[in-house]
Amino acid sequence: MNKKSYILAIDIGTSSLKAGLFNKSYQLFVVRQAEYSYHSFGMCVQIEPEEIWKAFLKVMDGLRDYLSQVEMVVPCVFSPALIALDEDGNALYPAIIHWDRRSVKQAKEALTKVGKEKFLSIAGNIPYPGGISVTSLLWLKEKEKRIFEKAFKFGHMNTFFVKRLTGRWSIDP
Repeated sequence: MNKKSYILAIDIGTSSLKAGLFNKSYQLFVVRQAEYSYHSFGMCVQIEPEEIWKAFLKVMDGLRDYLSQVEMVVPCVFSPALIALDEDGNALYPAIIHWDRRSVKQAKEALTKVGKEKFLSIAGNIPYPGGISVTSLLWLKEKEKRIFEKAFKFGHMNTFFVKRLTGRWSIDP
């Protein structure tokens, strides 16, 4: 890192986005934050990816004097947050986040059809509503068929952000 270079750490959480700049000695010297809301109704908990994107832009505007000197970006993003995305990376439906429990039926069906041990050996975990994306994906396929069929890709919040920032598709499992 050169004399005036910074590390930008971005924390995308369930209620706010925080960004901090660290100097070459790894000391935090400036932090900006913007809040947003998740929406809860019944067993559903979701968040609008565009609200988080707007918070990101607001925070970056607050750091604009330093951004040209950023040499490294370190993101930290809550997960899972399943998002159905169109070809341009736009969200077709709110992100179904880890607190969501709407896919209880789909989780039970997956366990019945595949079996707990086989599912665990293949996926590394068991189908837990909201805790892994496959149950939310199955719920979308069953309950929001139009969204499911229209989706170009499914990803998480990091997929949404990386596509917006770089134009590339990626996912961090």
